[in-house]
Amino acid sequence: MAQNYLWSSVFVLGSCIVAKRKVLISTILFIVFFSCGAQSGQITDGHTLVENAASEITNINTDELLLISESASPPIYIDVRTPAEIDQQGGTIDLPRLHNVERGWLEYKVPERVRDKDHPIVVFCDTNQRSPLATAALMKMGYTNVKNYSDGFLGWKSKGLPLEGDSAPISMLYRLPQKVVPQVWSAIGFTGPGDYFNSGHNNNLTFIITDEGVVVVNAGENYLLAKALHNEIKNLTDQPGKICDSRKWARTRDAGFKLLAGARGSSSRTR
Repeated sequence: MAQNYLWSSVFVLGSCIVAKRKVLISTILFIVFFSCGAQSGQITDGHTLVENAASEITNINTDELLLISESASPPIYIDVRTPAEIDQQGGTIDLPRLHNVERGWLEYKVPERVRDKDHPIVVFCDTNQRSPLATAALMKMGYTNVKNYSDGFLGWKSKGLPLEGDSAPISMLYRLPQKVVPQVWSAIGFTGPGDYFNSGHNNNLTFIITDEGVVVVNAGENYLLAKALHNEIKNLTDQPGKICDSRKWARTRDAGFKLLAGARGSSSRTR
């Protein structure tokens, strides 16, 4: 009887020890789990991401960019700012093979513009906040020769280097009317491909000032653009404008070509 009691006591004591160990192990696992969860749940801000990306990419300054631009294999430049930023900040860098691809569309649109994964690419924004992330993203996509222009557009602009941008920021027109030959004027709506933001702008807007009135050969595709062109015409002449319908278009076109050819012929003879 005493022996059975002894074994029962040992069993109870062992069970308590095992139970305590289970509680201890469970407590440790609970602490570890929630500690890891808290760490993994922390938010990494943009500055940290940029710092991490900057350590993994190749950064170049303005002097290095100018040197690269004159190389035998000049790069394709990717400006990741928005079109609104480009307008507000006074344009973009005046270098050939430059594309404006917003950061949000980078992974989709760059492969359409740069098909050779080994071709040199230089990425920039305004103040080096998005371009490091964009450069790292292109590298992850498989591009092998990508550099980040860390001075950014504002650094380029501060040095007085050439810019490409809207020459008439106060007008809907991209470029105000300029006289091509006597009586013939030409303006530009927009130089880029047509899209949602510049619908109807990619036009060569031409008009002819005659003694009888103004013949507008191409007035664009939207009201605001046509209105801006009309306002510029009023600054040049008081002659009334004439609208060409489809039946008169061929005659107007031929008359314009003859006038243009005659003006060019007379100018070449005077030389």
